[in-house]
Amino acid sequence: MSHLSQGFVPDVIVTDAMMPDLTGFQLLFNLRNSGIYANIPVIVISGSCNDEEELRFKELGAHDYFRKPFSPTQLQNRLIQLTN
Repeated sequence: MSHLSQGFVPDVIVTDAMMPDLTGFQLLFNLRNSGIYANIPVIVISGSCNDEEELRFKELGAHDYFRKPFSPTQLQNRLIQLTN
């Protein structure tokens, strides 16, 4: 969020579900409730094997959810789809 507050508006955000200062849920909630960043596609990467977590992220507006370990090729393909 601090990087975004400096005026940087990315084409897509790839985030981990667990971060030191806030959770992926908090980040996604903040993005979706902001005027400037609400429409940025978000991909969440998680080490959790919890279907409920994936569902919750998608309900909050995540465009995709990858479980670790994931295929870098699949992530790259999804990023290409979202930025075209």
